[in-house]
Amino acid sequence: MDISMVSKVFQMSLRTSVPLTSSLVAICIFTTTFPQYITSLRWIRLGLAIPTLLIASAVAYPPDDLSKPGFYVQAVIGGAYLIVRVVDVCLIGFWEGQEACPRWLMVKEKMEDKDGVRPEYVLLPMPTTLQGRLAYTVDNLFSMRGASSFKNCSWDWATKSVREYHPASQTEFFGKEVKRFVLVYLAMDVLEYFLCNYPWNLRVPNPVTSLPAFQQIAFTLLLFCFSYLGTSFGLLVLNLTFVALGLPPSSCPPLYPSNILTTKSLAEYWSLKWHSMFRRMFERCSLPVVWMLKRTDGTPYLSNRTTNFIRAFAIFAVSAILHITIGNSIPRTTENAHLGIIEPSQVHFFLAQPFGLLFEVSVLKPMTDGLPVAWKGWVRRVWLWSWMIWTGRWFCDGWIVCGHFGARALDFSPIELFLAGK
Repeated sequence: MDISMVSKVFQMSLRTSVPLTSSLVAICIFTTTFPQYITSLRWIRLGLAIPTLLIASAVAYPPDDLSKPGFYVQAVIGGAYLIVRVVDVCLIGFWEGQEACPRWLMVKEKMEDKDGVRPEYVLLPMPTTLQGRLAYTVDNLFSMRGASSFKNCSWDWATKSVREYHPASQTEFFGKEVKRFVLVYLAMDVLEYFLCNYPWNLRVPNPVTSLPAFQQIAFTLLLFCFSYLGTSFGLLVLNLTFVALGLPPSSCPPLYPSNILTTKSLAEYWSLKWHSMFRRMFERCSLPVVWMLKRTDGTPYLSNRTTNFIRAFAIFAVSAILHITIGNSIPRTTENAHLGIIEPSQVHFFLAQPFGLLFEVSVLKPMTDGLPVAWKGWVRRVWLWSWMIWTGRWFCDGWIVCGHFGARALDFSPIELFLAGK
């Protein structure tokens, strides 16, 4: 069964569905800037939720008229983002007050201490003018990671790395980002060429874990690198384009702010080192679970550790749904026509992560706290990468069997030109 049939009833071209869905979401966000009418406007937003969700599904599942898997990945990410924004503003926001609305943080001044220069922030009030409300709406709508399109501003839910990204000048920004773009493109080209030309057996549900152990480890590492490069590349293109069009460089922080290989724990990996593109989406979708775990007076029914585990499980479950949806958006071929709606390997990968986090905080951390600093760091790093490689094999199974490497995403390939000339 093709899950995209669900949205065929409301199918339309991307040229229609993207601006229409974005406009409806923008209207919903715009209404949150009128606190005096909060009761009546929340019902209006609730009424807009259903048609907006239906149109957003047309973004996630465009007509099967393009052959590149990369196109479907980008389309479903855009559609999923709009769907979650509807859930965030119209459904979850229905139960929240005005105080839960995102607010701008503006750099007030920069203070210098022993750790260097650090900015001081001031929380801006909600806008009250038409111009301010429109600016708030557009900036809120298109901010996935908390960066603001206004200079020296960010959103109050942004991570520290996004909030504190302030390049000295456009020259510095372009110098670093253009160099990064070239390196990422060349590395991604080599990896994609190899992975797309490898004879994957898509007739089995586990094309990676069915290989010998050494090849499983090798392909898991290669796919990790490709995922890292692929997510970086898409944002690099957007960042360079937006800054060239006049956006301040501080509005376009890199997707990975620090070296991911220096990660010391699984918690640090998922919360700080891996990209935060969907972090806000997942946290917002997990809020209903958090509310159910609290009494009417706000106190939790369970211990903090159990509550955190359940919320982490909910967040990774939402992430699993997103990646399953991405996989289902790619048209099936005769080789992988056996796949159902739910691809179990990716479910295993994402739902295993909360248990890894629980093991780390409950067992590994107490066991290693007494070790010397150097030994403690190495033990925890060995655990982290052993866990990620072991469970990452399941992610690779699902990613490949869905057809992500059925065709090349890059139109220009230096490695192909080199091999052709040779």
